[in-house]
Amino acid sequence: MNLSRKRLKRTVVMTVVATILMLGYLAGASGNQSRKIPHLALVMDASGSMAKGQRWQKAIDAALGTIENPNEDVRLKVWAFESDSHVWPYGWRKLPDMKVRDQAVEWLRTVGTQGATYPTDALVAAISEKKHPLYVVMVTDGEMSSGVASICSAVAEAQAKRKNPACLSVLMIDGKKSAALKKMAEAWRGAYIESD
Repeated sequence: MNLSRKRLKRTVVMTVVATILMLGYLAGASGNQSRKIPHLALVMDASGSMAKGQRWQKAIDAALGTIENPNEDVRLKVWAFESDSHVWPYGWRKLPDMKVRDQAVEWLRTVGTQGATYPTDALVAAISEKKHPLYVVMVTDGEMSSGVASICSAVAEAQAKRKNPACLSVLMIDGKKSAALKKMAEAWRGAYIESD
């Protein structure tokens, strides 16, 4: 892939995520409600299958596209999953901030890719955060080690415990298409984006 095509894809990802956040901003600002600070939870697939080709770098680039150009006053937290679930040690951080960007990239590179693909714990942890509005973006290649139906069920249970459900989007990196993940994203007012 040439450089201009990479920039185009990154721009598309940034635009989609910015649109998701802006829609949440507009929904929160409508009527007499006061604007609430959006919280963005990135849930990154760090499993062994992400080591194929350029998948892990594409996932990091997608994360960078998300966190480099946010709306003002966005808060970020990052999870990574493989056989285990990991949460970055910095808690919720304010964007835009290049130090936060660099911390996220360094942490993701330290986590690396290994193991099987079990996103459930990371997704449930992100959705269980007591933040509103909450936008969860799962970046994955879709090669799950557990059934997608069980993931969707766990997500639904976590969402049921929230006063206001989190918006859940799925960004597929260089992977196979997943009708079930698309349906899950649509069910929770999110986007399903395929990137090659």
